Amino acid sequence: MDIKNTTLDDIASVIGFSATLRLSAWFGDGSNLYVPNEIGEDHVITRLIGISAASRLSKSFGTKHLALPRISSYEND
Repeated sequence: MDIKNTTLDDIASVIGFSATLRLSAWFGDGSNLYVPNEIGEDHVITRLIGISAASRLSKSFGTKHLALPRISSYEND
């Protein structure tokens, strides 16, 4: 059986589990989260997960729209 990574798996591999859960809690309403190509210290993503994780997220997913599931989806799994 071939099990594929979810969006949260891919994000967590870049920024870590806790930061990924914070993003999912804040943005996981079924809408898309836009990740800018360059991210500053005053950006809401940076405020949620810190500059180090935000910079890694931007480097890996910059200019992308990410569909984050609700945290309840994670809790159900």
